[in-house]
Formats: sequence, C-alpha cells, structure tokens
Amino acid sequence: MSFEAFRFLELPAQLRCMVYEDLKIETRRHVFKMSEALECKHWTVADGAHRSITLVRKLLAVAILATCWQVQCEVVEYLRSRLRDLKRDPVRFILGYGGAAVLSDHCGPLAECFNDPVSPSLSTYIREITNRRSSFFEYARSLAFEPHDKLIVTGEAQLCTKKNASRPCAAHGRLAE
Repeated sequence: MSFEAFRFLELPAQLRCMVYEDLKIETRRHVFKMSEALECKHWTVADGAHRSITLVRKLLAVAILATCWQVQCEVVEYLRSRLRDLKRDPVRFILGYGGAAVLSDHCGPLAECFNDPVSPSLSTYIREITNRRSSFFEYARSLAFEPHDKLIVTGEAQLCTKKNASRPCAAHGRLAE
C-alpha cells in the first residue's frame, strides 16, 4: 500500500490562507517534581504539601514555517501578530505550599529568575515570603486555603487560589487555565 503525500501547494491561495488563519495557540503545562529536582538537600517541605511546580506556557505551532519558502512567505503575516501576543504573555507558575517554600529559598533553582530587575514587584513578593514565611502561611490559612488548594503566581505577583480565582483581583484574566 503506497501513501501519496497531500499536495498542499496545489490548493488555491485562498484555501491555504484559511489554513494559516486556523493555526491554534495551545497551552502546555510542564510539571517539575521537587523530588526529582532538589539541588539543595536542606529544603524541607511539610507533609501533605504539594511537591511540584507547574510551568504554564502558550505555544503556537510554527512547524509549518519549515515546509518550504513559499509557505513561509505566505504564513509569516498571519503568525506575526499572534507571536507578538505570545511574547507579551507572562510566564505562569502554579505552585503548592511546598513549591512556594522552594521558590522563596534564596538558592532555589528558580531564584535567579525572580531577582531580575525587570520584575521588582515579584522580587518583593518573594522576599516577603522569605522574611515572613510563617506569616505567609497564616495569611493563607486565613483565606481558608485547604491543603489541596494551589497558589497561582502570575507575572504581576498576584496571589489567588482556585477557589477565589473568580473574585475580582488584579490578576483576573491572567490566571493559568
């Protein structure tokens, strides 16, 4: 049984443009388990705490650019605005209590990302967790967090839970899906 390749370039330009317009942005989640990534063995995480950090990012399928020069020339205008939007989209992390503790540690694997002068509000937030870790967890308990709730940190250092994500806050609309 022989397989004949689909001749995309033989389609009329209008149909090819419809295909380009339909390229979707997808959301991917990468879960980093602390048990696999602990570099500093002095980190301690309370029992029952979430022991993972989830990186949420959006991607646009750009493999179509590698097909041929003609397709690349046709599709680049359709992708340009979407890629611009993706570039402005902040990186999102979904953290459990254990993940927040690891992030707040000064030698944590992601500590350098949050000491970037571009994001001083996030650096302040991380410093607050480090300086007042017990106060942070008391604050979290006062918001009626349960051990299975997850904290969501956006690029603007807003704190929300899955339960109160529908409440108005500065991060509304920027939470991970």
